[in-house]
This record gives sequence, C-alpha cells and structure tokens, in this order.
Amino acid sequence: MAKLHRFVKLNDRFDSQIFTFELPAKVATDTISGTWSKDIVYGYHKWTVSFIRNDSHLGCFLKWLSNCGGMKCQIDFSFTLLNREHFTRNETFIEKGFVFTTELNQHGRQTFVGLNDLLEKDFSQVTGDYLIELEMRKVNCVFESYIRLPREMQSRYAYETKLESAYFSFGLFDWSISLIPSEGNMHQDENIIIQLHRHTSFDHLCNVR
Repeated sequence: MAKLHRFVKLNDRFDSQIFTFELPAKVATDTISGTWSKDIVYGYHKWTVSFIRNDSHLGCFLKWLSNCGGMKCQIDFSFTLLNREHFTRNETFIEKGFVFTTELNQHGRQTFVGLNDLLEKDFSQVTGDYLIELEMRKVNCVFESYIRLPREMQSRYAYETKLESAYFSFGLFDWSISLIPSEGNMHQDENIIIQLHRHTSFDHLCNVR
C-alpha cells in the first residue's frame, strides 16, 4: 500500500494540491508487481494512484474513478520522486491538459524511474522508504448528454413530457439535468426550463453555482 504521507493545499488560482505518498523500500527490490493508494478526492472527484514495477522501471499512474458516461475531466498533474540529498536531483514527470474519460480513465508513465536509480541515487529516505509527490491542478470537468426529443413533443402544444439526462457524479453526489417545456403564448415562442437535480445524500447541505 502507498500510504498518504502528507497533503498540502497551495490556495492558488489553479486550486493546486499536493499529495505525498510513502512507498515501502521493498518496491525496488521485491518481486511485487506494484502498490496502490487509497482513494483521494480532488476537483470534486475520486482518484487513485498506482505505482507499477516491471523488470527495469517503476511506473506511476493516476486513475480517475468516475464511471459516468458523458463526463470528462481535464487536468494538469505531475509526479515527483523526492531525492534525499537535494531537490535538483528529483525525478519529475509532468502532464498538462490531459483529458480523462470513462474510456480512458488512467494515465501516467510506465518508465518513470529506473530501479537501479532508485537504489543508487539517494532517492530512499532515512527510513528506507521513498516519497513521491502527486501535484494536481487546473481541473475542468464537463458533463454532456444527448437527449432525443420524442416525436409527440415536436408539436407546438405538447407540454406534458419531462426529459431527463442520465445520472452523473460530481462532488461525491449523484445529479441529473431535466428539460421541461413551458407553454408560450401568441407573442412568445415556447421556452425550455432547465433544472439540476441532486439524487443522493439529502442530509448534507450543498451550495452549487
């Protein structure tokens, strides 16, 4: 297990947050294939981190845990392996503007750092463990839903049907969007009322803009 060692919120305009994970020393020497973190929350979504070991390298991957069709999430993120001696010797992998979707929900680098480098270049801390920082920033999530208009609603005077999108997750709640035709008059075309509905955790207050 990759334990969460430290969390820092930078309070900048990009909502940058840094999660520091502690990897056991055996990740560089044992035959284990990798280690994983518990779920973390950033940008009102759940994520998890994995560190996968192959024959010669340690890879690092960020996984978005949303399973909502129509939702996509764009984000800047980076992994940094901290060097015990000096920060200029840190090993860093940066990804900007990557778009996570339900079809492509994991991204990272399979050859983040060589196993020999882990052992020989002072990356292990005094305890023998390794510290890897994940910085996440500049998140932008969008939900898109295509709603088919029933034939009977194409009439100017059909106002009974309510259309609703599929459910999606945001802020650890489930939501949907509904479209409700509202009757116009002789001098005004019909209007569409758009409503946002929350479907879970009604015992929690939620402020939304």
